[in-house]
Amino acid sequence: MKIVVTEAFFDKNTGEPYNRGEIFESDDKKRIKELRAGGYLASDAVEEVPESSEEKPDAEQTDQPPAETPPAE
Repeated sequence: MKIVVTEAFFDKNTGEPYNRGEIFESDDKKRIKELRAGGYLASDAVEEVPESSEEKPDAEQTDQPPAETPPAE
């Protein structure tokens, strides 16, 4: 199960640091419950998104207009 970290912590089992906004992944329901009770994890699991469905915009395709270039002197 993948869950968003809501408060930074060091995992007591692995020593690995987790920062706010990162994803904590575990199948240990007891550990997840413990971390949620401590306020370290969000109450909902992260939905799985297949990598093939993620669309990454090309460098040239943005929502902002191109920057203006100053006139040559």
